[in-house]
Amino acid sequence: MTKEQIAHIESIKPILTNNQNQLLSAFYGLSNNRDTEQGHPQPIKAKDIYAYQERKGSHGYPDDLFETAINSIDHKYIEIKCTKKG
Repeated sequence: MTKEQIAHIESIKPILTNNQNQLLSAFYGLSNNRDTEQGHPQPIKAKDIYAYQERKGSHGYPDDLFETAINSIDHKYIEIKCTKKG
């Protein structure tokens, strides 16, 4: 990758708040432990989100908003993954 390409990527990369970074990190952790069926990712289970919140909290978000945000990110992730495979 050239310096110009790296600079371009850096220029379009969103700047996230600490809470947003922690939310994304929580999603990555939960996503890595998700079930798959015939190679397709299955939705993150509510019980797994609750267990995460018990261990690590909701990173400054109200519990219900944290769950909604994780589910929203997860829905989009599955949509993109299934589109790539289909």
